[in-house]
Amino acid sequence: MIILRKFETGDIFTGNMENLIEFKGKLISKDTIVELAGIAGLGVYKIKR
Repeated sequence: MIILRKFETGDIFTGNMENLIEFKGKLISKDTIVELAGIAGLGVYKIKR
């Protein structure tokens, strides 16, 4: 059996290629995580280093 799936190289929401983490087999940038947490009302903020 051969299974084909789309090759993803960046954030699944924005296409961003920096600061990626893998979550359940999908790539998501840390910026997107912070933005989604804010939308959900979790009050998460990114600290710039």
